[in-house]
Amino acid sequence: MSATTTPLHKQLHTEAQFESAMKALTATKGNRAEADKILYREYDLTNDAARKSALNEAVKGQFVDPLPDVPQTLKQLRQWVRWELEPDKDGNPTKVPYQVNGKKASSTDPNRWTDYRTAVTGATIDASGGVGFVVNGDGIFGIDLDGCYNPKTGKIAEWAERIIDACKSYTEYTPSETGLRVWARGVLPAGLRVFNLDPAVGYGEKVKIEIYEHSRYFTVTGDAFFEESGIEEIDTAAIYQMLHDIRAQHPAPVNQKTAEKSAAADDTTGVQIVYAPGSNIKIDKHAIFMRGQVVKDGSGFHVTLNNKDGLAFATVTYPSQSEADLGFATVLALIHDGDVDKMDDDFRKSALYREKWEREDYRERTFTKALETGEKIRKEKVLTVQEPTPSTPTVTVATSTDTVCNAAD
Repeated sequence: MSATTTPLHKQLHTEAQFESAMKALTATKGNRAEADKILYREYDLTNDAARKSALNEAVKGQFVDPLPDVPQTLKQLRQWVRWELEPDKDGNPTKVPYQVNGKKASSTDPNRWTDYRTAVTGATIDASGGVGFVVNGDGIFGIDLDGCYNPKTGKIAEWAERIIDACKSYTEYTPSETGLRVWARGVLPAGLRVFNLDPAVGYGEKVKIEIYEHSRYFTVTGDAFFEESGIEEIDTAAIYQMLHDIRAQHPAPVNQKTAEKSAAADDTTGVQIVYAPGSNIKIDKHAIFMRGQVVKDGSGFHVTLNNKDGLAFATVTYPSQSEADLGFATVLALIHDGDVDKMDDDFRKSALYREKWEREDYRERTFTKALETGEKIRKEKVLTVQEPTPSTPTVTVATSTDTVCNAAD
């Protein structure tokens, strides 16, 4: 009995009883009380002392996997963290990554990650905390389908079903119980990573799709949507286009307050929005940066927003991406009243996000200049925010993945 440590003459159980205890623990995902019932009922181990002895040794010698449905593709990689649900400075719940030692983890520092077994051993996995997997650009990515599932009725939004059916890869329920996450493999096209949708086509206030392949961690619940599935390699170009199509069909309403604040920066940061000839739709820079596509050519660095027919109608152009970064950061400084955390969160979800943004010196330098410019704008111009009226036009936008690239200075 290699797994036991108690001398044989002191054991009150047999080898067969020990093996039965191991099977019972595995079947109950380590729940000793339930395993004890199984030993009593199904294995006819009615001797209390022998049953307790067998379970004691089984617990010592066995790693009981609490998430057996999670594919080995993830489990074999040393990219795991733990997480806890905590309030941010505004009181909103946020999932904070931690190391096993209790210190903060990071989605960009491999030294703060661990292996799967270490992460789950002793971890409490529920809606308030658990374990997570960090995507680091090695080909594995996650697609968050937020607000797509109604836990009371079991109904899944049609747009989410389309994505799940197209991917045919490991999918699980998220801790919120109102979302699903698809895990897959492949190389993602450049461009947007967040697709906000109309709340009317989902459940809850935030209905959106997020897709990330690096510098992010995803919670892992092991609550599988399919009975058996692995992490498959998929046609990422087709899936990415599907995400754009879904957003074009169900665009999120324009935030009037955000639009007004963004407009305050449009006339003061030096770069104007160029509209396509004949276009009668007006938009703000925040929407272009958040929803647009990056295109780089000999004439400069462009961020272009397309209409619902896939045709470009609004573009901002800068000499380089660094100057575009600063322009967008200035817009964010106004919209978020100088809240750097919210500015950073929006920037990471925008078309401008790239690896360079992970450089702390570059990020801080950009924000410092943006905050200074934002403060100057506030002093020079009084921002007025009007409440939307029924006659306010609704802007429906979409994007195309044609000629999109990740540009580097």
